Amino acid sequence: MPYRKKLPKIYDPVGPREASPRQQVQGNFAVALGGLAGNNAHGAGVIEALYRCGKKPRLISCTSGQIRFTYAYLRGLTPGSEVNPYSMLQRHFNSAQPFKDMTDVNLNYKLMTWPFQHIRPSVPEFSADMLGNLTRSMKQFLANPRDFSVWREMYRMMPARTLVSQDTLFDPDVFSDIAGLFNADTGSDGHGVGVMFNAYDFVKGEEYVFMNETAAALTGHTPGAASDSRPWIKYRKITEEAVRNALRLYEYGFHEEGDLLDGAYFRGLILSEIPNKGNGIDTIVVGRPLANRWLGDAPSSLIELRDMQTEVNFLGGYEGPDRTDQPSPRDRAADGAPGQRDVHHHPGGRDGPPARLVGICAGRRGRLQQRLPPYPRRGLPPAGAAQGGVTVRPADPSCRPARSSRTEAPGRKDRRHGYRRPRGAGAAARPRDLDPRGPPGGPERPALAAGEGRDRG
Repeated sequence: MPYRKKLPKIYDPVGPREASPRQQVQGNFAVALGGLAGNNAHGAGVIEALYRCGKKPRLISCTSGQIRFTYAYLRGLTPGSEVNPYSMLQRHFNSAQPFKDMTDVNLNYKLMTWPFQHIRPSVPEFSADMLGNLTRSMKQFLANPRDFSVWREMYRMMPARTLVSQDTLFDPDVFSDIAGLFNADTGSDGHGVGVMFNAYDFVKGEEYVFMNETAAALTGHTPGAASDSRPWIKYRKITEEAVRNALRLYEYGFHEEGDLLDGAYFRGLILSEIPNKGNGIDTIVVGRPLANRWLGDAPSSLIELRDMQTEVNFLGGYEGPDRTDQPSPRDRAADGAPGQRDVHHHPGGRDGPPARLVGICAGRRGRLQQRLPPYPRRGLPPAGAAQGGVTVRPADPSCRPARSSRTEAPGRKDRRHGYRRPRGAGAAARPRDLDPRGPPGGPERPALAAGEGRDRG
């Protein structure tokens, strides 16, 4: 099978911050960052590019490791701060790959220096965990020898705990610092950005969404209450323990107290809370780390199969709003018109404006992708009724993107909704697209994060 994850270098290297923008202008957009099995460079790149373009989101939803880069982004808003998404990502690369692309040498280095890693292999705990599993197997054999399977128990011998977090060993206040900065959103010195992240209770089957005061005001949810339409979702304030639980991986095992795990395993992207009537958010920027299909030959080894399983599992969070959000039978009966979507099936599960999803593809294909089909909503005119699409042009060399996104033929009939898309509604967009003023000589357009219009992605 081709080693398809190694791509040729087609972009100029991006250097550290040299100068801060004159000011950070808060736009009418939110950013949704999803963690991906410890690979979070796509999220770091999106928010670092926004900072260098002087654009500040109203709200950031983040899961898993993107919590750390959101923290770095908010720290980096302070002029002269040495902590920012770029510097944090660079430190991660220097720690994880000190010998650049020499894979075996990097792995050997990690194994030899495991006591000094923030997330280390569970080497000291391995023997005790194996003994515990062996004891369990012996008890099952003595209790019911007729149903005992040697092969099955051999597969169950490998411990669940393979990694151990040492965050508090190197920085005892790391979780309290993150919680404190997230909650420092109000007041004259506050950063003014809403932040929310999640954790999952695997015993009760409940999701906990933690948010600061600004996020609560923008989403219309009250910390301490449950969702009206989805009672399994509970809203809570951000605390030190919430941050700790939201960063708890499967690989840490289940030896610690508590039943909350990393929320990305349950919902990789937090979208449905963002659209809300009156919050002024009409665009959601999503950093997409994966291609929308499998590249290369089909898996032929177990490790390749596990790779496919992981990618497909996480891919659903990015494909769902675009491909699976079809009209529900209840909508057809209630509205009498196909294409009017149930609000509970849409990322905007409340009666707010139809926020457009801007998917920024930062994965193996190396393309920035915007999906701009119309997005009708119940009680609102179809998005296609708004004349004009999105036409953007390069604005700032520091926001240099990947390649251009796919181009839709103007006037192409939308198969899902049965009406013709207005000319330009599927125009190609490039991510330096953060200047939405349109082509030279064109009319001025409202300033949004990466475009404008009532579309969905």
